[in-house]
Amino acid sequence: MKKICFFIVLALLVISPIFSKDLEKSQVSEKSLKEILNKEFYENSSISDEGDLVIKNDGINYLIGVDKERFIIEFTTSWKKADSISDARLFKILNYWNSDKIFTTAYAYKSSIKLNYYLSFDGGVNSENFNATVNWLFRLADIFRNYLHEEDAI
Repeated sequence: MKKICFFIVLALLVISPIFSKDLEKSQVSEKSLKEILNKEFYENSSISDEGDLVIKNDGINYLIGVDKERFIIEFTTSWKKADSISDARLFKILNYWNSDKIFTTAYAYKSSIKLNYYLSFDGGVNSENFNATVNWLFRLADIFRNYLHEEDAI
């Protein structure tokens, strides 16, 4: 039994790097991040005129930018706020979201409602982790969008 477990662990160690690609921090850019996306995200992605990586999924667009000076990847998605919502009510809705969700920040900017997340890449980027993060952020953005609809904020 110990031999079988040993071979399974060894096989996983050999196979795992085949499906995962690491980027060193000097290699991280919007273009290199696009190259490590899984097939679904890659097919729904592009580089904007401003140089951001844009990934579209189920009506949600994430803009992904790289801050090479601070080694941070910024993920941002936004919605147009409803004209009928007051700033006071909107801030109350966003503060409630921010008090409960510690990994993202929701805020109002001009006529938009934005959801941001920051990921450090000081140690580089692993493709499995990056794709899992993108997937998680799309799920979270969908929950946030539904919350905004329920509150008549968008």
